[in-house]
Amino acid sequence: MNPKLLPEEAQRILATLGETDIAEARKILGKAAEEMTDEEVKNQIACIQCLADSWLDEYERKIFKGKTLNEKLAETPY
Repeated sequence: MNPKLLPEEAQRILATLGETDIAEARKILGKAAEEMTDEEVKNQIACIQCLADSWLDEYERKIFKGKTLNEKLAETPY
């Protein structure tokens, strides 16, 4: 997959991934990762992270009346 086709958030995640992340993902994915290149593994990590983040944001918006936890914390005075 061409990284330029990924959402901006996924591209940001790709930029932060290192060899340790790839090795850990390969360990978790097991046989599914045997045929994948490092670039393909990195793309999978980025896509899964984006999905998890979006699902969490969606859940938080349901709980916190249209706002994420970070948005709620940002409006709370210290």
